[in-house]
Amino acid sequence: MPINYVIAFSINKNWFYAMSQPKNCWTDQHIDVIFYYIRKKSKRRSMNQYRYTTVNCLFSTHINNTHERYYNNEADDNISTQKYIDRASAVSVHERSITNIMKGFSIPAGLPWHLVDDVYISINCDGKFHWVLAIVELNQRLIRVYDSSISTRKKVHYEEIKKLSRMLPSYLLDSGFFEKTERTNWPDLDAYKDKQTGALLEPHHPFNVEYAQGIMQQECDSL
Repeated sequence: MPINYVIAFSINKNWFYAMSQPKNCWTDQHIDVIFYYIRKKSKRRSMNQYRYTTVNCLFSTHINNTHERYYNNEADDNISTQKYIDRASAVSVHERSITNIMKGFSIPAGLPWHLVDDVYISINCDGKFHWVLAIVELNQRLIRVYDSSISTRKKVHYEEIKKLSRMLPSYLLDSGFFEKTERTNWPDLDAYKDKQTGALLEPHHPFNVEYAQGIMQQECDSL
């Protein structure tokens, strides 16, 4: 009998078996279910307690597609008008999804980002066995990366995190994040101020990135 986890259904016992066995990669669905219950737990906390939220696995896809549009595609002045319209239409779907998640919409038990301290984001390494946890520390304007692999795919990790650090500032601005100050006065935090002018940092300034040290390590492709 299928079990309803709100955002996913387990059809049979193999769904659980995959989570318990070594050398079996967890799917996006496994991660989304775990993150859903983490969100629910945080949602019960009061405004003056430490609060966090998570995203779904599609969030990284939305980030990658918008990054591809603005950083990797050929220049807009080299393409036809129709191709430009098609590009803009395609990327707008991903942009809307990103800002909706930041507002606490689109995913069950979501919390608006302006009401939390941290955001937990899971990043899969090139569709392989390994997942990396990126914690967006909003108060510090920092992405802290927890990677337990010894060597593996550092280049893949770095590229995925770099995309995230580049795209977050623009969509925080677009989502109205800085206008919502009932819990935290975001524009007043030093992390978001230009050190020379004191003004709010422009969106082209990426988030800082740090890799957590002193955490347990595992061999490549182990779970």
